[in-house]
Amino acid sequence: MTADYNTDFAAAGKLPFLWVDPSGTPQTLADNSVLFELVFTKKGKLNNEDINLTSDVTSISAFDGNYKTVGIVKAAGTITEKNSIVGELMLYPNPINDIAIINGVNISKIQIIDNSGKIVLTKRFINATNPSMSFNNLTAGAYRLEVQTTDGKSTSINMIKR
Repeated sequence: MTADYNTDFAAAGKLPFLWVDPSGTPQTLADNSVLFELVFTKKGKLNNEDINLTSDVTSISAFDGNYKTVGIVKAAGTITEKNSIVGELMLYPNPINDIAIINGVNISKIQIIDNSGKIVLTKRFINATNPSMSFNNLTAGAYRLEVQTTDGKSTSINMIKR
């Protein structure tokens, strides 16, 4: 799933963003459903930092199919190092023709997500190290590869299928 964002307020520690369902179809979700998550890549030293969702720059709102405002629940969160495997993962070759190797350890699941946010491929593993995968069923284009390890850590990297 992709969101539009703007870094003009980054120096102030603010990141305004907008997400619109790519299909343009109104969605009704069950209570406590998660519509989307923000995932950040750590750069530099980081202990724990709080994330607060505010309407300081962009209004926090949701709309129904008739463009009327509907209720939305916003939740704060925390960035911690324990949920990321960034720096331990590599995909090669990238761009991919057919088969690629995911260089990582303790891999339990890999998902390929297209630019509209749709999961187009899911593969499960049992504690895999450096698994190879066939991508020959994917059409040419840009995708996001999401990898989860057996201990619950996850990350994503961009990939290109030729």
